Amino acid sequence: ISQLHSALMRNAFRNDEALTLQPQSQGAESLSSSKSSKERANVEISNSTGTTLFYNIFIPTTNESQTTRAIGIVAEQLQSIQQSDIGNISIHYVLIAPNNNTAHIARTIEELPGCDHRCKSLQQVQHGNEELTLTQLHQHCQHHPNSRVVYIHSKGTYSATDSNTHLRRLMMTAVTSTKCNEYAAQRMPDCNVCSAHFSVYPFFATTGNFFVAQCSYVRRLLPPRLYQLKKEYLLERLGLLQKKNGGDNMKHRGSDETAGMIDVINFTISPQLLDEARSIVREELGKNDSSRRWMLFRPSWIGIGRNAMEHWVHSHPTIQPCDVHPTYRGSYELVGRQYKRPFRPSLARVPSHRTSVYRDEFPLWFQLPGRLVEWKYLYGAIPSNSSWIWKLAVPGSESDA
Repeated sequence: ISQLHSALMRNAFRNDEALTLQPQSQGAESLSSSKSSKERANVEISNSTGTTLFYNIFIPTTNESQTTRAIGIVAEQLQSIQQSDIGNISIHYVLIAPNNNTAHIARTIEELPGCDHRCKSLQQVQHGNEELTLTQLHQHCQHHPNSRVVYIHSKGTYSATDSNTHLRRLMMTAVTSTKCNEYAAQRMPDCNVCSAHFSVYPFFATTGNFFVAQCSYVRRLLPPRLYQLKKEYLLERLGLLQKKNGGDNMKHRGSDETAGMIDVINFTISPQLLDEARSIVREELGKNDSSRRWMLFRPSWIGIGRNAMEHWVHSHPTIQPCDVHPTYRGSYELVGRQYKRPFRPSLARVPSHRTSVYRDEFPLWFQLPGRLVEWKYLYGAIPSNSSWIWKLAVPGSESDA
């Protein structure tokens, strides 16, 4: 393992200058350049160690029955929080509701049991996605580096399916449990993101994008919007981002603030790193009989558009995940129908199981070489020598991570 790790390290830095972790303030400043340097230097840092829950709520308003059903889902989630191990937690929410109904719907939500004085409205908009709430969460962690955050969204309000209902309940059980909160902080302090189920392939992700995270880690991440823009720029240079799949995302979309800041974002890719990335992609695209080519253009797997938000929290090379669902599988989905069954959370460091059996099912871009390219471009860093991530290159060694 040590020999392979040394070889990978040499290759990671091949033709590149030494890579170091960038100061946390750099990424945040890129999307906050409207503030003066003096203002940015005076950001208040709190020593609070509490936990805050961030809740992304989408309420469709096409017809009354849709709205009523969605409000019911929110009521169920609030009740789940109230009856959980973190029942007294502060809830900060962003409401997305089309057709100018946001104020009325916000009042309805705040009158629901489990909300009352604990709910704080951060934003009410007609259009948006999880980026809005994750941005608020990221900003919170800049001010509260010693605290913890829980992130959930109203899964099922957009697509009413039985599978979404079962999955939402499973994820709520996980992130509101003691195992993912106080217990994880005490027994596994190096775990910086906890969820129901963490997957290694095809991309680092947590089932459903519900998680508990340490702010000390979240502060290292790029702001969500900047992360999406830089990721899409890299994929565009590699020919993987097509117009129909969101190629126009590089234009001045999003908030007026982001549109005004885009000129100050550093999208530069060194020629050496770009050549390295292209060689990794060509390894698959150059095969005449490739049956996996489609994977390189699947928006959810490469993380473009709104899908980028499902990649965001695990995007830093210092990620150390843990999960609490007793299903051990290295690919993205939970095994079979197990997510429909009630379960007792059980904390485990991940990957605590063999994932190498799935590794070769995916192109090299989804394996360690592709991830090294992303980390170097996005964060100017790679995992430390002791990181569990290096063991992904060694068949069968993941259980020692």
